[in-house]
Amino acid sequence: MNESIDVMVNGETRTVARGATLLELLRALELDPAPWVVEHNRTIVRRPRLGDVTVPRATRSSWCIS
Repeated sequence: MNESIDVMVNGETRTVARGATLLELLRALELDPAPWVVEHNRTIVRRPRLGDVTVPRATRSSWCIS
């Protein structure tokens, strides 16, 4: 079983641990989650849910952190 997956973040491929949360993804990118907005396929993920939402492996999944 592969321990990591590739995801697209802001148009760039990133490797993250399988099952990582959005909060863990932000930390892996060395970003403080407080000033950032995370969007998944045009839906905003609210800051309180960042630690609950896992990064899915999907062929048509895109993440925007701005």
